[in-house]
Amino acid sequence: MEVAGKRTELVLNWFWVVAGDLNGYDGAVIRDIGHLRWKIENNAFCELTQHWHLTHCAHHQPTAVFVLLWIKIIAFTLFHAFGRL
Repeated sequence: MEVAGKRTELVLNWFWVVAGDLNGYDGAVIRDIGHLRWKIENNAFCELTQHWHLTHCAHHQPTAVFVLLWIKIIAFTLFHAFGRL
């Protein structure tokens, strides 16, 4: 990484906080679960907001917002299921 023209080394320390239900799992398993969750967020939620207009609210009635949200999520799921299968 370069900051103000000088090469610096970036060191990251991560701390994972989990519920008591995961006490029996090894740290590597918890880390992997966290990374899988990030993968879902980066692939699904990012694509939904950038390409499927998930943040745009076309109607402002609570029922319409809920229905449009589900339509977009179902369409997204079917689209990707068709592409993979």
